[in-house]
Amino acid sequence: MSRKQIVGSLVWCLGAIGATQPVVADSTAIMVTEFGQADLTVRMKPTGDVDEVWLVTGTCQIAETYLSVKVKDYGYSDLTVKLQSKGDADKQICIKNPEDVPEWMMKMLF
Repeated sequence: MSRKQIVGSLVWCLGAIGATQPVVADSTAIMVTEFGQADLTVRMKPTGDVDEVWLVTGTCQIAETYLSVKVKDYGYSDLTVKLQSKGDADKQICIKNPEDVPEWMMKMLF
């Protein structure tokens, strides 16, 4: 599957999540980046011990306020997080820029 197909699938998946689970008022909008500076650096783990579990409620591309989050799959971070699309979580988030979500992070949502 090409990156374009994966991004399309992610946007569709997040849209489907958003259609069945509307972005709620207490969701935190995040803008994902892999490089540069951000408000928070987060290491994403699909399994194992984590500091927090984040429930992805959908996309929120028009959000005016958001938290910039540098994501990584290894190394030092401020917080270790597991993503999920349903179930109980410590925090509900929506993704402001789904087209910039790295492929390895997308796979955690499927």
